[in-house]
Amino acid sequence: MNQSIKYNICKQDIFGTPLYNFNGVCAYSNQNNKHVSHELNYFNGNFTGMKWQCVEYARRYIQTVYGVTFSEVDSAYQIPHATFTRLSDNKVIIPWIYRINHNIELFEFLNNSLIIWKKDYESDSPHGHVAVIVYAKIDGIHVAEQNYDNNDFYRYIPLADIKNATIISLI
Repeated sequence: MNQSIKYNICKQDIFGTPLYNFNGVCAYSNQNNKHVSHELNYFNGNFTGMKWQCVEYARRYIQTVYGVTFSEVDSAYQIPHATFTRLSDNKVIIPWIYRINHNIELFEFLNNSLIIWKKDYESDSPHGHVAVIVYAKIDGIHVAEQNYDNNDFYRYIPLADIKNATIISLI
């Protein structure tokens, strides 16, 4: 077996191991998608969430890239109802929100946006899921995320699988 492949397989099962980074924001292994650490994480003194859940990555990403955070939520599917504020002055900002209930064209201006799936969008997903859109194409998207499949690369999602999701853009 190729040693680098063996290393990649092993490292993904170790909680807290860096998987990859997008725009300088590292995604970490959650060991498996059912593991919940109950450890709170802070980045640059700002609360980001429970290590290494999907909500934690999304909040840390927008804090790093946009200087924005959102109010505490119990689950990813609640993010579209959260309050978004700028870190520098705690001023409330209103993001662009797109609800996807049918096939639409996805445009590059959605890159770096959050995409949120409702609870139970997949079997055994009572909290929904959130990811960051790395690259939107006409037939689907590539996303950066934590606590989905612990891949060490961006996941591709076909357009047909994006129904019943919400996109939140901060630009």
